[in-house]
Amino acid sequence: MATDLFSQLYDQYLDKIYRFIYFRVDSEDIAHDLTSRVFLNLWKKLNDPKKTLFSRIKNHQAFLYRSARNAVIDFYRGRNQGVMSLESLSGTISDHSLMNQKSAVEAMEMNADMLAIKDALKHLKLEYSEILIMYYLNDLSIQEIGRIFNKNEGTIRIIIHRAIRALKSEMKIGD
Repeated sequence: MATDLFSQLYDQYLDKIYRFIYFRVDSEDIAHDLTSRVFLNLWKKLNDPKKTLFSRIKNHQAFLYRSARNAVIDFYRGRNQGVMSLESLSGTISDHSLMNQKSAVEAMEMNADMLAIKDALKHLKLEYSEILIMYYLNDLSIQEIGRIFNKNEGTIRIIIHRAIRALKSEMKIGD
């Protein structure tokens, strides 16, 4: 049963957790490694023989995003570096299926836009960038983000508004 649940959660959240981590770290390789650690952590938690009422996962999505946040924080603590570095960026952000549908020019423009956003996100408060990634890139609802951050929906809406304003300011885009 734990294997079936793990497989379902893996299929459902792999791309979203990877994308969330990728926007916070230096490279695709590091994002893959940290994503693997998040899902290994989930596997261990689901298969813990000492499961008690208090050790059960109540919200799998929140557990995965918190694990991803913690993995990124632990990674940078270990390296003692800033949150992101574009110098080591070697890959693209775009989804491969999307890349196959677009012309080379459109793909380059899209990649340039994504790199500009990624660069701007590194200058925002950590909470702002995480919530923007969850809301706009991973399509999480305000209610889901609230559960992950243990905040009410009104607070999340305010944070999104402030984060957008900060992102526009960072990218020098008018209101």
